[in-house]
Amino acid sequence: ENPEALPPIDVDEPTMSMLFAINDSPFFGRDGKFVTSRHIHDRLMKELDKNLALHVEKGEEEGKWIVSGRGVLHLSVLIETMRREGYELQVGQPQVIFKTINGVKCEPVEELTVNVPEAYSSKIIDMITRRKGELSVMDNTGERVNMLFNMPSRGIIGLRTNVLTASAGEAIMAHRFKEYQPYKGEIERRTNGSIITLEAGTAFAYAIDKLQDRGRFFISPQDEVYAGQVVGEHLHENDLPVNVTKS
Repeated sequence: ENPEALPPIDVDEPTMSMLFAINDSPFFGRDGKFVTSRHIHDRLMKELDKNLALHVEKGEEEGKWIVSGRGVLHLSVLIETMRREGYELQVGQPQVIFKTINGVKCEPVEELTVNVPEAYSSKIIDMITRRKGELSVMDNTGERVNMLFNMPSRGIIGLRTNVLTASAGEAIMAHRFKEYQPYKGEIERRTNGSIITLEAGTAFAYAIDKLQDRGRFFISPQDEVYAGQVVGEHLHENDLPVNVTKS
């Protein structure tokens, strides 16, 4: 007769945001059936009903939204779910959400766990410490090493691919949010230019193979490309125009 309310559950605030936008590329409408700004807006609003840690804000331009969540994985799951449901959209690079706490600029820090063969451990430690990661625990388990780091969330962006490459695909990596800490300073990043296709058409294996020493490609043979599309990452700082449609 005298029900007592349960204490409210605190929902953690977002730590990372991404730009969602309608697809305005020449390939508009090829990969999905829900492509308009109304479709995407309604889907994001529906997601807010069940995804309590998600925040959605209207962007400065029509057809754009700033979507904030609990890290890259949280946002990636939403993007993949929408893609499988038939939604077509463009997304921007993840951006860390900074806070000012007691007058101090702070950023989200995560606990990063990396398990690698011992032969690759020094290379991985060097890679992570360059991104402001701090090694806190290191255990040997047979021929493998388990390492625990405290690392700024912005340092984890793009780290997985580099760790897998440096460990010949042997690394196992996981991370979770820990807390906000004072800003760790600038992170040195290698600046690479883009490989940009000059012609529209079908990418050929012959053309891509001849350009393998110029950088890493994001496309595969027989993929359709349009003029001006970024199809890879150049080894050097400048952008590299190429023709991948040459047979």
